[in-house]
Amino acid sequence: MLTTIILKIPNIFFDISSLLSVSYKYIHNNSIICFPNISAGPAAELFGYNAICSTLTYLYVPYFRLLNIHEANLLSIIILSIIFTVLVGLGFFTFLKNSKLNLYQRFRQLDTDRQLLTQNFEHIFNNTSEIVLYLDERLNIIDINARAAKILNVSKEDLIGKNIRQIKPTPEEEIERIRKILNRRNSILFETSLQTERGLINLEINAIQTFTDGKKILMIIVRDITDKKNFSQKIENLNRALKILSECNRSLVKAKDEKTLIKEICNLIVEKGGYNFSWIGYTEEDQNKMIVPAEFAGAENGLLSNYTFTWKDDQAGNNPAGIAVLTGKSFICNDSITNNLCENWKSEAAKSGIASTIALPLMNSSKTFGVLNICSNKPNAFTSSEEIEILEELAGDLAYGINALREQEKQRRISLQLEESEERYRNFFNDDLTGDFISTADGKILVCNPAFVKILRYSSADELLNKNASEIYYDRSKRDDFLKELKEKGRLEFYEIDLIAADGSKITVVENVLARFNAHGEIYEIVGYLFDITAKKEAEKQLVLLSKAVEQSPATIMITDQNGAIEYVNPKFEEITGYSSEEVLGKDPRILRSGLTPPDQYKEMWSVILSGKLWRGEFLNKTKHGAYYWEDAAIVPIINGGLTHFLAIKEDITARKKMTVELIEAKEKAEKSDRLKSEFLAQISHEIRTPLHAMLNLSSIIKEEVEETNFQSDILDRCFSGIRISSKRIIRTVDMIVNMSQLQTGNYSYSPKHLNLYDDLLAQIYLEFKTIADDLRLNFSLEKLTDELNTTVDDYSVIQIFNQLIDNAIKFTPQGKITIRLFRDHSSKLTAQIEDTGIGIAENYMPHLFTPFSQEEQGYSRSYDGNGLGLALVKKYCDLNNIQIDVKSKKGIGTTITLTFPG
Repeated sequence: MLTTIILKIPNIFFDISSLLSVSYKYIHNNSIICFPNISAGPAAELFGYNAICSTLTYLYVPYFRLLNIHEANLLSIIILSIIFTVLVGLGFFTFLKNSKLNLYQRFRQLDTDRQLLTQNFEHIFNNTSEIVLYLDERLNIIDINARAAKILNVSKEDLIGKNIRQIKPTPEEEIERIRKILNRRNSILFETSLQTERGLINLEINAIQTFTDGKKILMIIVRDITDKKNFSQKIENLNRALKILSECNRSLVKAKDEKTLIKEICNLIVEKGGYNFSWIGYTEEDQNKMIVPAEFAGAENGLLSNYTFTWKDDQAGNNPAGIAVLTGKSFICNDSITNNLCENWKSEAAKSGIASTIALPLMNSSKTFGVLNICSNKPNAFTSSEEIEILEELAGDLAYGINALREQEKQRRISLQLEESEERYRNFFNDDLTGDFISTADGKILVCNPAFVKILRYSSADELLNKNASEIYYDRSKRDDFLKELKEKGRLEFYEIDLIAADGSKITVVENVLARFNAHGEIYEIVGYLFDITAKKEAEKQLVLLSKAVEQSPATIMITDQNGAIEYVNPKFEEITGYSSEEVLGKDPRILRSGLTPPDQYKEMWSVILSGKLWRGEFLNKTKHGAYYWEDAAIVPIINGGLTHFLAIKEDITARKKMTVELIEAKEKAEKSDRLKSEFLAQISHEIRTPLHAMLNLSSIIKEEVEETNFQSDILDRCFSGIRISSKRIIRTVDMIVNMSQLQTGNYSYSPKHLNLYDDLLAQIYLEFKTIADDLRLNFSLEKLTDELNTTVDDYSVIQIFNQLIDNAIKFTPQGKITIRLFRDHSSKLTAQIEDTGIGIAENYMPHLFTPFSQEEQGYSRSYDGNGLGLALVKKYCDLNNIQIDVKSKKGIGTTITLTFPG
């Protein structure tokens, strides 16, 4: 029992410590915290607050900490309990001895103090400027002071029991931070904001853990720091504006040109000022009254390209920049969404992320010439009057800087123009193509330009400055006439005179001179210029000669203006057309039209000559008396700084046209005759070949019948052989005639194929002629010297070429050899060469080699048969396949024919 009491003594003091700690903290720190009705135990009821406070402060707490009681063993606790019991007892008796009040009075005083303390707490709780809330563990409101209800504009009764989330949508991270206070005895301090009826307010939140009725609760102390925040923001904005002003003024001092200056100002506003976008625009004074952006910096986001800024006094000019220009005053829009003054502009501003903007006019002494625009992505960015004043000062400094730079540029341009004017005058004098000069009345040349020196063909001006003007006159007596006339008139215009050049030649010049007179009416100075017309005078002579040539030309010559009206015709025109020049001047050349020339030809002519080019063509025209005539016309535009005239030179070709028609008719008759001949040959070949084939077949049958009867004789063999050879000769002749007929009439069907010349053609042809050559004991060979033998040709015509050439080689080679070679020449073209050691071809016959029906030996006594069509057909087949054929031959030595295939 004693042990239990002793062990409970520290608990008594612990209860006292808990109560006193809370009370002491409240009294001395004057903090607004909960004053819970905690049961302090028997000792608290027995002693007054002062005694408890003294005991705890001076005895219990120091020794408790000194001994580090939570680490002590049981014996230490017992000893400490005994010591405290003794000390408490001594204190108790001391209290009874010294107290002037009895125990009853102390209890009444304690109750009075409690009531007073509660009243004071309630007064402070409800009248403090801070918002105070008590929350349970679920963050529901237990109690709230009057200040909170007033700010939230809700009665206290309506708020108690609600969750804190219902008052302010609170991020979960804030809720989590507040909830953690319930689990440990500490506090947190953070800032947030709340949207109320009077606007957005900034709050400082202090969350503290405490107890009531033994339960954990949260005390939330909320301070309205909106004014503090606004003041800090105002100071920050002012510092920012001052920084911009300082940096921009530094740029103004250093600026060398306007474009660099405004670009740097825009960059400084964004980079140093922290605004997200700035731009400068200049006004235009035309009817559109545009504000043209000159420079910008920051997040433009397409605003300047999507929206057209104007300063018209209508809906189009209803934008911040336009209003600033029109009023000459700064225009501020602190909320682009709710602003009602700039309906057209605010939708584009919202798309570009602009929440607020200020437009500051840039002015010179008389008017607004531009506008500085500063934009922010935050609303209410321009509420400080001090900041606005600084930005207006910046705009004024910028306008002054721009005006100063423009004035400097203007002065620089004026200075440059003066220099250029002097330079131009100097250059004009030196580069003038006319000869400028100043001289005295007695002929001393004071100054002259290079053209003057050049016209007179001197090497330098110094040579002329040492001469007297009379010395350069071709006829010196003319100088006196010149001075006399000049004195009478004061000036002479286009005065023609002959001068003598440095090389002694005569030159003709025209002078324009002005005399300067002294007070006595005497000429003291002559100023003028001259130009050389020697070439012009010579050209006039040439023009006269040319005019004579045109007048006497055998061709018709007509000159019209650019609209086609006749300005000149020569005598030949009058002779051919029957019209006199008086009858056609001013008229259109249409008066000559016969109506038989196609209209498209006239359209083509005008299209060509109007483009500045020469047109040639023929017209069928009609004379004044109705006779038709043909003329070959060449019409050319005359360009003299532009198209001014047209020159037509025409030749009467009526007789030539008549002759041409007659020749064409003769040619058509010849071609018709040739076609009739070809058709006749084709028909005759059919009529000849059909019975010949029948004769060959019948002779073969007769021969077989004779052989079966064993009746043979040399005479019969020779007869059958003669029939066979003669029939084949006739058939070959007919085939050649037919083939030639097809080629001449254009009826041959050309069908090119991609083939191998050796494998697809020559190998088989070689085998066919090999037997014949062997029978004649000729050395016949085919040499393949390349493997690239592919070509594209018409196979039938190429077979005919090789058949005819090889047949000729065998026929005209009594003995020796025949060689066919395939190779690629020096140009890598496929080449076939047929070489024989036959009788050769005479040199005088070579030009007629490919003429149809021609042979080197003519008449019935010729040594070899043939019809003269073979090589003619070969040539035509070669032309058909674009094959080049070359023949080299020497009489008695042999012939070499070379075929070069295309590609």
